[in-house]
Amino acid sequence: MPVDLPDIFNTRNRVTADVRYKLTPRVGLGVAYWFEKFSVDDFAFNPATLNTVSQPSFVSLQSTYLPYTANTFWARITVMW
Repeated sequence: MPVDLPDIFNTRNRVTADVRYKLTPRVGLGVAYWFEKFSVDDFAFNPATLNTVSQPSFVSLQSTYLPYTANTFWARITVMW
C-alpha cells in the first residue's frame, strides 16, 4: 500500500535597509544592513535520510539543507564622475 511522502516546507524572511548621505556633490557615504532567516524541512536532504544505509545506489555528497540566520552589515564610499 502506497504511503504519502512527508510534507516539505521552507520559509525565507529577509529585511534590508540602505542609507546614503551626500558629503559633496561628487562623494557620498552609505551603510546597509541585511537580515535573512531561512527555515527548511525537506526529507530528501535531511541528515537522517542521507545517513541511512538503505540507499545503496544513492550517490551523495552529504549536502543538506539547514536552517540559518544571517546578519550582514556593510559600508561604502561612492564617487560620482
